[in-house]
Amino acid sequence: MLRGRFDTNGQPFIQGWIGFPRLDVQTRLWFLVDTGCEVTALMPGDGYQMGLPYNRLRDSQTAFGVGGRTKIFPEAALLAFPEGGRHIRVYELEVDVMEADDHTSELPSLLGRDILDHWRMIYAPRAAQLDFEVLAADATIPVQGPQ
Repeated sequence: MLRGRFDTNGQPFIQGWIGFPRLDVQTRLWFLVDTGCEVTALMPGDGYQMGLPYNRLRDSQTAFGVGGRTKIFPEAALLAFPEGGRHIRVYELEVDVMEADDHTSELPSLLGRDILDHWRMIYAPRAAQLDFEVLAADATIPVQGPQ
């Protein structure tokens, strides 16, 4: 079972690891769980904090969302989520890296349906419960305890 949390505003978050192999950068970060988002998106604040080399991004596209039109850079990524100290669930996908601008710099990165469609979610904010049962992953890595 994966465990998330609700922030002080009641927004659902889950912590995971994200890595961009081509760019040789990786970090742990908190993703806002967003069932309205088709794809996972890395926002500029998180990108800058992890040292993402924006000058090496390529193949920009235009995306449309609630905030209007923005430039994105699809980038191959690995996402990993620890599951109860027993496994790490890994996903290989394309993440939309958002272009830095004034209206997105403070927004959290989004975990979209490209990942959430592989999970069953228990969403109970009044009980402070945000759990995910993994139904499928690209890879499962067992975690070995002390010998």
